[in-house]
Amino acid sequence: MISIIPATDHHISILVELGQRTFIQSHGHSAPKKEIDDYVRRNYTEEKIKVDLLKSTNQYYLFLVEDKPIGFSNIIMDCPISAESLIDEKDHELLSVKAIAKLDRIYLLDEHHGKGYAQTFFNFQVELARKANQKAMWLYVWVQNYRAIGFYEKMNFRPMGRFEFEISPVHRNPNWVMYREIE
Repeated sequence: MISIIPATDHHISILVELGQRTFIQSHGHSAPKKEIDDYVRRNYTEEKIKVDLLKSTNQYYLFLVEDKPIGFSNIIMDCPISAESLIDEKDHELLSVKAIAKLDRIYLLDEHHGKGYAQTFFNFQVELARKANQKAMWLYVWVQNYRAIGFYEKMNFRPMGRFEFEISPVHRNPNWVMYREIE
């Protein structure tokens, strides 16, 4: 049985574990191991997750199969795209649209890829955005996360900009800014 539930402060330890595992699975080879380990140690702590979870703009969800957590997400409504990440001048019209949701995080454990769960979890995010009257969605994805990029392209996202994601003071990963309208 599949279920998607709002994450609360009772789920912090689950979010920490999922965050650490999924970040390493999806980005573990994007920088030297020490830098990845330091990033995870700094950013996936109970204190950091609690602060992030309690921000009124964040909407965290857990994705469960047979009551076991296999993924999580965070979606932020009314989160416009920044001008410095856009490549094409024609996309600058998007800066005036305020009703855009940022899919800040959507992670699924590797062993659950290819089972249709990502599609289910993603559709849930789109429905959340639609109910919040969002006109579009956007996200960052590491340029070498080919599996995720392929998935997002199937979900009608298109690259429209770039963003440098800081792993450490000496290492940044190039990310695509991807965008899609909500029907």
